Amino acid sequence: MVERRPLSDFIAYAILTLGVFIVAFPVYLALIASTHDAATVVGGHMPATPGNQTLENYYRAVFVGGSRTSREPVANMLINSFVSAIGIAVGKIFISILSAYAVVYFRFPFRKTAFWIIFITLMLPVEVRIYPTYKVVADLRMLDTYAGLILPLIASATGTLLFRQFFMTVPDELLEASRIDGAGPFRFFWDTLLPLSVTTIAALFVIQF
Repeated sequence: MVERRPLSDFIAYAILTLGVFIVAFPVYLALIASTHDAATVVGGHMPATPGNQTLENYYRAVFVGGSRTSREPVANMLINSFVSAIGIAVGKIFISILSAYAVVYFRFPFRKTAFWIIFITLMLPVEVRIYPTYKVVADLRMLDTYAGLILPLIASATGTLLFRQFFMTVPDELLEASRIDGAGPFRFFWDTLLPLSVTTIAALFVIQF
């Protein structure tokens, strides 16, 4: 039998409600401030109710820009971020699935060494190699381009590891059946492995995006 304690429940809910209010109140103030003009906000006399500058402020921020913190409109930033995110996610998946396929299904010298070299790159985050990456992009004259944002980041050791582990669970009988049917490496990859990898591709796309 579960013992009911109304006082303990009331105290717990009161603490949770207070915590939500403390977290949500600054967000509420930011939304209210976005509906007033700059003079009202800076003057320190901003009311707790929405103002009459909502449409003008949001239109200016999204389509015009020109604020003190950023002269670019938010719409351009969103488009750049979306294109970069799509390009990086698709590029990572494309390179990762091909490299994992080569490591698992092809026999060549230093195959495991190549995989571990790829895996060790996880120890070098973007912050460590940001300067040499910028130098290479600048030398290739790709500054202020989508290619300069996407190409340095499309290699993914995480994606290669994820696809490698998945490919190792695929039964060898599927490969043998493909060989009996006369399918080459590309046909086996396209008709067998790729359809089986849809869920892994979707998971990796969500993570990378």
